[in-house]
Amino acid sequence: MLFLRTDVEAIILRLPGQLFQHKGDKISNVYTYKIVNKTMKDYNDIHFELIHQKGKIKNVGSTHFKIKKEEISQGTLFIEIDEVLLESDKTKVKIGVYNGTELLETTTTNFLGPRSFN
Repeated sequence: MLFLRTDVEAIILRLPGQLFQHKGDKISNVYTYKIVNKTMKDYNDIHFELIHQKGKIKNVGSTHFKIKKEEISQGTLFIEIDEVLLESDKTKVKIGVYNGTELLETTTTNFLGPRSFN
């Protein structure tokens, strides 16, 4: 079991009760995140990136932040994706948690968009 344990655990969830927002030709969803550093070292350049999806992640506050050893970081972020790139009204997005260029953890969450009746 120790070999399966990750150094960092990331949980990213859509904010309950919030639907998507139109921002021009983009759709935006708001999320909360919790990152747990299970190691004995500090991470000094934590940031998020979308994997296999074109779009932007905007942190509320600083884009890059630090997590000290054995600590938890929590916050809010927005994900914006062009409406034409959405597969359906509920699209799975994969998010990478990076320290600099090093991928620490990946997680998936749902991205809500408008319903298409085509």
